[in-house]
Amino acid sequence: MRRFSLVAFVSGLLGPAVALAQPGPPPPTAPAPLPAPAPAPRPEPDLAPPAEPTTAPAPVPQPQAQPQPQPPPPPPGQPYYQPVQPVYAQPPAPVSLHNGMTVELNLGLGWIRISDDSNSNTSDLGVGGLSGGVGGWVNPHVAITGRLGGVTVGVPGGRVSNIFLGPAVQYWVDDHFWLGGGLGLGIYALSPDSGSDRSLTGIGVDLRVGYTFNEGTEHTFNASLEINPGHFSDNGASGTATGIGILLGYQHL
Repeated sequence: MRRFSLVAFVSGLLGPAVALAQPGPPPPTAPAPLPAPAPAPRPEPDLAPPAEPTTAPAPVPQPQAQPQPQPPPPPPGQPYYQPVQPVYAQPPAPVSLHNGMTVELNLGLGWIRISDDSNSNTSDLGVGGLSGGVGGWVNPHVAITGRLGGVTVGVPGGRVSNIFLGPAVQYWVDDHFWLGGGLGLGIYALSPDSGSDRSLTGIGVDLRVGYTFNEGTEHTFNASLEINPGHFSDNGASGTATGIGILLGYQHL
């Protein structure tokens, strides 16, 4: 009994020491330190100048389209169509030219050439024209007039005139160029400075060619060449006097 008690006693003394001699559980591991956060980037200073505020333009009002009236629908069973009225430009009213009455007046310079059986000569420069005509249009290209024309020149001791009087025809080739001709009475007159006048009559011819400068109007101006040959007889002798004129003229169409 005493022995068991000793052993128990010793065990009671050594138990705490043995317990202390046993290795304990390992101490807990400390957590690893967290990495330090990266510093935030510093904002760069804005060197650009501040934008100026812009004012938006006011909106332009747009015209409102007006609704077009629609034609009424066609009756049932008939095709639909919308008639279109054609528009024609009115032509200008034509000028009434080469119609009705016509009047001519001419004036210029001229010569008289005298030829007989034994001699011929040409006078000095004189007055040509002092002529005119009155008549009417047969059609837009042809006019018939009564014409008086000729040349008067000065000679020693007086004046000599070669004159045509009779009907004449004027034919227009186009709006500018025209021809003329007539057959009638030829008069050769001598007017001395002293004494009585003397004249011879015979057959006279009128030949003309001319150019009108303006067109499209009733009042026209022209330049022409006129030749008036006349054949005369006196006391059995005969001769020819020819008047040549370079003329400026006016003609009412």
